[in-house]
Amino acid sequence: MGSQYSPLIEVDLQALAARLSTKGSNVETADVDPSGDKNVSLKPTMGLYVQRQNTTVLVALGKICEGGSAIHNVTYADDVVRVSVDKVIEGDAEVPFPTSEIQYVKQALQTFIAWPTNLVKKVSHEESDTSPKKLPETDERGTNDFDHDPLRQLTKSLYFMYDTPVELKIWTYDTSTPVSRNATIYCSTEILSLDWECKSDRLLLIGTSDGCIKAWNVDAKRVVCDLNTTEAFPSVLDIKCSPVEPIFVSAAASGGAGSNYIDNLGFASLTVWNMKTWKAMTVLPLGEDPPAITSLCFNHNGKILAASAVDGMIHMFDMSAGLQITGWPAHDSSISSILFGPDETSIFSLGSDGKIFEWSLQNQGQILWSRDSSRFCYPLNDSKYCRHEMALDANGRRLLVTSSSFRAPIYQVNDSW
Repeated sequence: MGSQYSPLIEVDLQALAARLSTKGSNVETADVDPSGDKNVSLKPTMGLYVQRQNTTVLVALGKICEGGSAIHNVTYADDVVRVSVDKVIEGDAEVPFPTSEIQYVKQALQTFIAWPTNLVKKVSHEESDTSPKKLPETDERGTNDFDHDPLRQLTKSLYFMYDTPVELKIWTYDTSTPVSRNATIYCSTEILSLDWECKSDRLLLIGTSDGCIKAWNVDAKRVVCDLNTTEAFPSVLDIKCSPVEPIFVSAAASGGAGSNYIDNLGFASLTVWNMKTWKAMTVLPLGEDPPAITSLCFNHNGKILAASAVDGMIHMFDMSAGLQITGWPAHDSSISSILFGPDETSIFSLGSDGKIFEWSLQNQGQILWSRDSSRFCYPLNDSKYCRHEMALDANGRRLLVTSSSFRAPIYQVNDSW
């Protein structure tokens, strides 16, 4: 994304993983942060809740730790606070941000962890006196009866998929860049799109499934702007920053009531945003009830924007005039990703069926090169749809495609460049 490309390197993911707890830390003996940070103070006891379907459930009591913005070098977004857990009420409840050490509330006693701000609430005296809930009776194998209930297991899986906050990690591949830019950002809704502001690489734009666009400053380590699309288009499927101007374009979808993923995306809206005022400038024309736009790409000077759609169409826009200048049917399936060629006389498209085409921009509709990556690009977990991305190397001779497998293909592209 943006200009942050790098060669493949070995990364110690365990070392980069968020450490949101310290086992053995004592939070009951004094009103100080268990981390030992003297600049952090604790507030009065609050209720720690978790979301279950359409209600919230009290699972523990604890205190908010104020005065610091990170736990063990893990930085939080504005909608997350760190808390010390003083009393467990429902031990088998899953914590909002599971780690390798702590997955359940009972494991968080006398530690400090991250918790969504909106799920930390004041409690009444009666609630604070609530006793820990008794665990269900276990059978002779040592597991409770509910573990063998398929419906309960399905419900638990769906809850995890739709209500578990998303963890986004930023780490530095370049040793000359300050390590302090490394961060872990937590978001309470699904992240659908990311892009770097091109000139400085200081801002990371994050698009979510609830219509939010957040601007994360890697130096300040905080969200510096929080935008919202219109209620009619809540899913931000892609974001692209101009390589020249202080603007970006968001591709948002309305959502629908279809029987599959594509139909559920609904209609499209392309909005141009000003990154100085953080306000919407204009909406690019797509016609009446346009199919959802899945991928965006600027050319090198930001004068042309390419957009691909779920109906297999590629649209080209003149950004100076704010008008669509051409378009053509490129795939029989939805398009996952588009990318300008190195000399910008062609454009690459990747379909959700795994087919890759390089299209001539001088002779519209002419295919210059193609490959079939369907053995790498396929739906996972019984999904009806998969979305993948492409990237060209600096010379434009090798094309990397993301994969549903543990291996990703790199293709040697046309040698005529």
